[in-house]
Amino acid sequence: MKRLIPLLFAMILPVSGCVAPLKSLARLPAPQPTLDPTTQAITAAVQAADEPTITAYTSPDGQWRVELAIFACAPTDTGDVYAYETVSLARPEAAAIVDSQLINCGGLGAYGFDGLLWSADSRYFYYTTAREGVPDGCGDWQPPLRRVDVTAGASEDVRVSADSPDAAALTAWVEQQRVERSCQLSTAAIIP
Repeated sequence: MKRLIPLLFAMILPVSGCVAPLKSLARLPAPQPTLDPTTQAITAAVQAADEPTITAYTSPDGQWRVELAIFACAPTDTGDVYAYETVSLARPEAAAIVDSQLINCGGLGAYGFDGLLWSADSRYFYYTTAREGVPDGCGDWQPPLRRVDVTAGASEDVRVSADSPDAAALTAWVEQQRVERSCQLSTAAIIP
C-alpha cells in the first residue's frame, strides 16, 4: 500500500482538476554550475544533444509554476550515455532550478523526477525522485517524496512513514514536524 500513495496522488489529482500538466511557457535557463568540471561537461553535453521534454504544473492560486525538464539519454565524451533532469520553480519575472539529477542511462536503481501535486495553499509542490525503477537490493521500499517550498525557493525531503488503511491519507515528517495530508487535499494539519 505504501508504494501506491504517490501513484494515487499522481492519478487522482489530475483527474479531479486539482493539478493539470500544462504546456511549458518558455525554456528555463540552465543551472548555475556548482559541480566538478567533469560532471559539468557531461551535463552540458546532454543538454546540448536535444531539447528537453517539459511538463509544467501551475499552482492552484496561479502565482507559481513548477517545470520538470527531461533531457533524454545522450552519449558523452566519457563513452557513457547520460540523461539529465531538472525541477524548476518559476514566476513570470524569474525562474530557478531547485533540484536536478544526472542519470547514467546504463545504470541500475531508481531515478527520474515525477510531479505529484500542489498543496491546496500553493506553498508546496510535491514530487518524487524515483519515477523509474527500484533501488538495488531487496526489502520494502517507498519511493522518495520531496517538495518545493515556494517561500524558501528550495526543495526538501519529506519522510513518509504511514498511510491510512483506506489509503485516503498519509503521515509524513518534514524538519521534525509530523504532517498528515488527505489524498483529497481538503485538509492538512501540522501536528507538534
